Amino acid sequence: MALSLQKPKNGPKKVVMATSTTPEKKISELESKIQTREVAKQLSALKESAQKNQQGNKTKNVKSSLKTIAENTNETKKISARKSLINYLKPEDVLNHIPKKPKPTSVKSGLQELTGAQRLQETRRKLITMRHDAVLYKVKQLIKDGEKKTWDLEIDQEVSVSSRLRPDIYMTSPDRNAIIIADVTCPYEHGTEAMERAWENKVEKYEQGFNYLRKMGKKLTILPIVIGSLGTWWAKTSESLTELGIDRNVVHRTIPELCSIVLEYSKNCYWHHIFGDTYVNAPFKFGGEKPSGNDWKGKAPKRTLPPDKA
Repeated sequence: MALSLQKPKNGPKKVVMATSTTPEKKISELESKIQTREVAKQLSALKESAQKNQQGNKTKNVKSSLKTIAENTNETKKISARKSLINYLKPEDVLNHIPKKPKPTSVKSGLQELTGAQRLQETRRKLITMRHDAVLYKVKQLIKDGEKKTWDLEIDQEVSVSSRLRPDIYMTSPDRNAIIIADVTCPYEHGTEAMERAWENKVEKYEQGFNYLRKMGKKLTILPIVIGSLGTWWAKTSESLTELGIDRNVVHRTIPELCSIVLEYSKNCYWHHIFGDTYVNAPFKFGGEKPSGNDWKGKAPKRTLPPDKA
């Protein structure tokens, strides 16, 4: 008996394509209907939902715009950094991307070739050196008018061929048997311990470097001159100035001026740190500035090796 296959009761399923209706279209359809309570409720819900979606789209657009701006800013910074790198490198180093510190032929051209942070550091270093030299210049003037003005005086010179040390003040008595070494320092004022440590470091440095003079029978005196970077006067400095032949009354009268000199230069260091290259040094109200250049320091005479070094 042959079996016959029955036709499926359900025919092939029809695929119904969903038509996308926008919120605006739904709202339009509801508004065209009779405004019953149910229709009005649906219409209100749709309008509220559409308003939230609109605000959400605005927020997304704002975030997208901010992201684009940030990306463009970062790209600008990258381009600027690359330009700075290329300007910093020497022409022969650009292809190899090997940064080498330029060797300026003058201070002015050197500052122009440095980056902002490097220029600031170089300017601060110069001001600190000028602060030191201004104090040294004033002390030199006082020595020239003091009791030991007949002693040989050398300023910031290599006084020995066996040592690279350059004491700020090197004085030799007329009979060549006594030597005084003085050195200026303006340490950061991290309490009295920092001032005391600066004093001791100067004594230790020159005691070790010039001990050979004592072996030669010379009388050696080490005199640190310590003034804090904020104008604090270290009491022992008065004794050092007296040992240099400066009258005690002159020392007392000069203390405010020396402290003011340090403060004026420290003030310029501070404002250069805050404002950078845009700051212009203000004229000094207190204390004096040193002469431009280093001619006032003079030149050292020729030296010979000591007997134990020859």
